[in-house]
Amino acid sequence: MNISNHLLYFVAQSYKQIQLSATKGNEPYPYGEFSSQFAQLAEALGNEDQARQLTTQIIEETEKRKQSVDYVRQQMANAAQPVKQDEPVELEAVLA
Repeated sequence: MNISNHLLYFVAQSYKQIQLSATKGNEPYPYGEFSSQFAQLAEALGNEDQARQLTTQIIEETEKRKQSVDYVRQQMANAAQPVKQDEPVELEAVLA
């Protein structure tokens, strides 16, 4: 697998985990929307590895808190807000 295949696989598996662990929300959360949000997050962070880690943390927190897909959608949007490149992104700050 090349890098883009690894990334596509990660996004697909993350989406599958969301569908398995999050409750249904008020609105459907299609794969295309999640994929776009992940791309925006990776662009905002400037680092795909950080975007993967933060996405994994959001999914784990969603499962732990028994939240809906609406929660995931909102957390992904919050995490993709422009951040300063020198500041580490902490899950607690994103979830606040």
